[in-house]
Amino acid sequence: MKEREFIVKIILDAMGGDNAPDATIKGAVRAIKEIESEILLVGNEDVINSKIKEFYGKENISEISDKITIYNTTETIEMEDIPTQAIKHKKDSSMVVGFNLLKEGKGDVFISAGNSGALLTGATLLVGRIKGVDRPAMAPMLPSYKKGLLLMDAGANTNCKPINLLQFAQMANIYLQKIHNIENPVIGLLNIGTEETKGNDLMKESYQLLKEKSKEYGINFVRKCRRKRSILWRNRCNNNRWIYRKYLFKNNRRIWKIRKKVFNRKFKKKHINNYWSYSSNAINKKVCKIYGL
Repeated sequence: MKEREFIVKIILDAMGGDNAPDATIKGAVRAIKEIESEILLVGNEDVINSKIKEFYGKENISEISDKITIYNTTETIEMEDIPTQAIKHKKDSSMVVGFNLLKEGKGDVFISAGNSGALLTGATLLVGRIKGVDRPAMAPMLPSYKKGLLLMDAGANTNCKPINLLQFAQMANIYLQKIHNIENPVIGLLNIGTEETKGNDLMKESYQLLKEKSKEYGINFVRKCRRKRSILWRNRCNNNRWIYRKYLFKNNRRIWKIRKKVFNRKFKKKHINNYWSYSSNAINKKVCKIYGL
C-alpha cells in the first residue's frame, strides 16, 4: 500500500502586514497553485471575500481552490499596538486566533507579516516555549554568496543575559545542522570588535561563557565574525545597527556579488526567497515572520 503523502497545513494571518489583506490574499492564491499544502486564511471573512471578488471576480475563495479556507475573526493587531496589551485584549484578532489554532493542532505552521513584537509575545504566551529555553529568538537567514548567514536573534529581545546568548548559540547550532545540513556550523558573537576586551559587560561576559561552554555543548565558537554560518545578536539597542552596518561594510565585496547574482533567475529562486521570512526558535510549534508584504 502506498504511503499517504503528508500535506502541510498553513495558518496564515490574512490581516497582518503593511499591505494586508491584499498582499496576503494574493500570496495565498498564488502559493496554493505552486505547493502541495492547505492554507487556512485567518481574518475578517467579509473583507477577504470582497477582495476575492475585486481581484478574481469570484464570490468567495472556495471558487478559486478547495485547498484555501477562511477562519473568520473580527479584530486586527495593528503595527502601532503595544504587543502584550494587544495579545491580552484582542482575543478575536487574526494573530491571537491563529496562535490558538496552531496550539490546538489545526495547522502545522503559523505565518504572519504583522506586528513583530506581538508575534513573539503571542508565540511565547499562547503557544509556549520549548522546555529549558528561557527566551525564544527570531532567526532570519541573511544574504551571503554561498550558504547564507543565520542571525540570532535579530534584535527581538531586550536586556539579554549571557545565558540567553549561550542558548541562542545552541539553538543556532542545532537549527543549521538539522535544517540546513551544515555539519559543523561556525558560531560567532557580533560585537564592536574581535578582541575579548571589546564591548560592554554583557558582551564580555557572554564571550567568556561561550568560550567556556562551547566544547561542552558541541558549539564551534570562534572569535571573529567573518564568513560565518551563524552570528549571535546582542540585545536590542541602537548600537546594534551600527555594529551590523560595520560588519556589512567589511563584507561589501560579497554583498556586491550577491546583488549581481540576484539577476540570475536560478540564484533568485534558490536563495532570495529565503530572506523574506524567518522563524522563531525555541517555540513549541513552527511560527514564521514574513516581511515585505
